[in-house]
Parts: sequence; C-alpha cells; structure tokens
Amino acid sequence: MAIALALDYTERNDNKIITLTDISTGWGSPAGGDIIDLSVQIDITISDNTTTSYDAIDLVVKGAITGSTTQAELVFALDTSELESTGTPLGTSDDVFPDGIYKFTYVLNNGDVSVQTLEEWVLMEGNVRNLVYQAMRTVPTLYMCDDCKSKQIMDAIFAYGYLNSIRAGGYVAKTEELINQLYVLERLLNYGSSYTW
Repeated sequence: MAIALALDYTERNDNKIITLTDISTGWGSPAGGDIIDLSVQIDITISDNTTTSYDAIDLVVKGAITGSTTQAELVFALDTSELESTGTPLGTSDDVFPDGIYKFTYVLNNGDVSVQTLEEWVLMEGNVRNLVYQAMRTVPTLYMCDDCKSKQIMDAIFAYGYLNSIRAGGYVAKTEELINQLYVLERLLNYGSSYTW
C-alpha cells in the first residue's frame, strides 16, 4: 500500500511550539524502516503580506528516526529557533511564532520511484486569539458597572466575533482575505478601535 501523506498541526497555547504529527496512511511497521529522507519546509505570510521562506528542516535528524521508528513517534515539536532563513533563525526557543498563513511542504523519500510531497496552508492566529481571550476575560468584571454597554465591553465582543469569523473562513477563504482580516484584528487589539457604540 502506498503512503498517503497527511499532517496534523497544533499550536501550543503560549505560541512558542508548533507540533507536527504525521497522520499519513499506508505506513508499514516500523515506519522508520521505509524513510530515507523526511523534511518540512515552512513559508510564513504575516499580516503585512510579507512572506518569509525558511530552510527545510531535516526531520530524520530532529526525530532521531531509525529503522525501528513507529508512526506514533513521527511527532515533531518546532520552536522559532529551528526556522532558519539563510542561516538566521526566526527567534529563540523562548520566542512566539508570528500569526499568519503558514505553508507547510512535507517531503518524504522512502525509496519509492518518486519522492512524495504534501503542501498545505494553515492559519496560525495564536497571538491574536490570546489577546481576544484576555479582553473577553475582563467582561464579567466590567459588566458589573453602571454602564454595561461600555466601549471596552463592546470592543471585546466585536474582537471575539471577528476572530471567530476569521477562524471559520480559514477553511474556504482566499489567503489574501485572511491576511487582510488578520491585519484588521491585530490593529484593533493593539491600538483599540475608533468605533462608537
């Protein structure tokens, strides 16, 4: 049975780790016995519409993949120090990943006639998500005031709704539109709104 490549992506709550989990079908047992080369290359487009391409990460070396490796061990936690563009890392192991559209290119050479490649685009919005949730946590305290339609409450509710619309559109929206929406939400959270409720 041929291997059908698939990945699962998880961004840790503090936005410092992205975990890639191989959920491909068709692996034999052990999976590592079939792997000659396995890598992931990541391109990140941030809200100002600039894209940075990072060097491919050798997952064989990172995961210490051997002939006895099983598919359950094909889980790779990446931090910003591991993303390098011409030798310069995105950050340190303590830095957060930027929000944006991530293009993952997962490449497998398992000795078959052709190398297999999986390309997927994933919306990562952990920083704005945390800011929205932080704003929403203030609502119960603010709601006990005399003016329950305060600007701070309305801005928090608006940001929450806007984030949900971005996340819902992440599956079907155009990349350019998601980047524009992310830009608006970042500005709203960082500089406040000029809306008069």
